[in-house]
Amino acid sequence: TDLAAPDFGHKVYNFILPDLNKYPVFLSYYVGRKVILNFSAPNCAACEKETAHLSMLQKENPSVAVITIRVNETVEGTKEFAERNKINYSVLIDADGSVAESFAVTAVPSTVLLRKNGSPFAGIVGDINLRSGLVSATIRKFLNMPDLTKFELLDVWGKKTTLEKFVGKKILLNFWAISCADCHENILALNKIVAKH
Repeated sequence: TDLAAPDFGHKVYNFILPDLNKYPVFLSYYVGRKVILNFSAPNCAACEKETAHLSMLQKENPSVAVITIRVNETVEGTKEFAERNKINYSVLIDADGSVAESFAVTAVPSTVLLRKNGSPFAGIVGDINLRSGLVSATIRKFLNMPDLTKFELLDVWGKKTTLEKFVGKKILLNFWAISCADCHENILALNKIVAKH
């Protein structure tokens, strides 16, 4: 198993795929939750093996969305896969492999960890094995990552604010101190950027 920085950019591709009941599911439904987005395929022993670890992650972290996308698979084959492995998390079907392609998935199993705002945290190429030190450490770091949208700050008028009201928007967060001369110069430059956007 290798860790890789996802190379599909800072914004994750929003897709629509059918679930086991053929109902359409959008990835954007999960904005506001951390997502473990796993790609697997038929005839992949490692894909079968990792289901127990993914089920454990879902059981121990109910607020996290664990999703497996079956690549180049039928609804019937995916249902058999889910039943055979007693899967307790969401399974979607990417029948033609187009979603996997949009995520630059070149090998299965592969997994993308998505923050609550939908941005990528890390990519894992290989099976999710919680006994693997590197994989386990990466997932622990991801799961324990604080929700930065919740922390409170005072704005320049002394009013409490959180980043929560900016979820879904691009944010440029600037930290500065009154005694910092360069900070004052930066604020003038930031005002120009804000005025353009």
